[in-house]
Amino acid sequence: MHELSIAQNIIDTVVASVKNKKISKIKKIYISLGVLSGVEKDSLLFNFNLIPKDKLFEKTKLLIKENVLVVYCPKCKIKTIIKNSFVLRCSLCGNLTSEIIEGKELRIDKIEI
Repeated sequence: MHELSIAQNIIDTVVASVKNKKISKIKKIYISLGVLSGVEKDSLLFNFNLIPKDKLFEKTKLLIKENVLVVYCPKCKIKTIIKNSFVLRCSLCGNLTSEIIEGKELRIDKIEI
């Protein structure tokens, strides 16, 4: 249930970023969520809608883009998408790798006012 505190942190971060600006309404918040972030998309959306908000967030929509797992293979020197996140192997040569490029993130990409 840590998605509730994450949803609150998203709101707090947006409030801090618009604090000294004359903004009366936030329409949309765009989030990137990696498959290895440890955050459940549906739970985050549910908890975001549970949090009481002031007029700034009255009808704000949280839009979540789910990112795939991308690793770098030092042998092939390429980035590759991993479909089975339990085994980090290059899809080209099968080499094991631990260099994750994308897939662990949870970030605010954009705020639409």
